[in-house]
Amino acid sequence: MIVLHPYLPGCREEDQAPTWRLIEQASKRWPVHDVDLSWDPLYGYGASLRALWDGDRDWLIIEHDVEATIEDIKAMEDCPELLCMASYGHSGHAAADLTSTLVVCSSLGFTRITARARQLCGDWPVPAGTSYHMLDSWLTGALAAALVTRTGRAWHAHRPVLHHHSADMV
Repeated sequence: MIVLHPYLPGCREEDQAPTWRLIEQASKRWPVHDVDLSWDPLYGYGASLRALWDGDRDWLIIEHDVEATIEDIKAMEDCPELLCMASYGHSGHAAADLTSTLVVCSSLGFTRITARARQLCGDWPVPAGTSYHMLDSWLTGALAAALVTRTGRAWHAHRPVLHHHSADMV
């Protein structure tokens, strides 16, 4: 499993500090791929994931503003499911505990996407010209649809994690 850490330098640095500390800890155990999106803040996230899509490594995405723990990462790595997610709050609302429900994920903030799930989905499912605003919905929806169709399973929910600037989101 590779940890993908998409971030935008200088963006809410105080909110990113806990994530950077987690990434530093995680790098001692898992390979970490920092994805600096300063080259294209609007479309770079999708382009970066697209470039890795056909690879044979499972991904654990930890976005710059999500705070999880090493135990959360380990739980994702050890999980037998093909797609895993952790919910987190948005727009000042608390995270919902989705661990006992079938979910269609719509946020990539803290997700594990296995190579097998990407293979079952097929070609990169996100339309060209999709900004980061809609990347989550396109990608997680396509993965869920492929898995439900082919395996009868969807996203597996883990415990909620903290989202640092949820009060600022609109």
